[in-house]
Amino acid sequence: MKALKDPSLPLLELQEVISSISGRIPSTVEKQIRKFMSQYASNITSVLAQFPSQQIASVIDNYAASLQKRTDRDVFFMTTQGILQLVQRYRNGIRGRMRTAVQDLLKQYLQVETLFQHG
Repeated sequence: MKALKDPSLPLLELQEVISSISGRIPSTVEKQIRKFMSQYASNITSVLAQFPSQQIASVIDNYAASLQKRTDRDVFFMTTQGILQLVQRYRNGIRGRMRTAVQDLLKQYLQVETLFQHG
């Protein structure tokens, strides 16, 4: 629970994803995402600091909308899929991510335990 409450968790996860796809996404998109990352990192100790998931998603969506060919868009979305999944996880903030993680653990526990309830 302590790790899920850490405000630097989404930033570290995003750094990991960005480092794995760096060079495969356009530099303008990467620069904008890194700008949001640095802004969040500088305000991470603030109580009101929110992970910029919506802004990052809009950067990706805006660039995808500017692509003319559907195949280029599909390749771009495939490349940025990790970022989009991360943004989805943190769309309700760190508390929302923690709530989702605990719910998933309880669901998995329930799935296993129901198998042993026969008899």
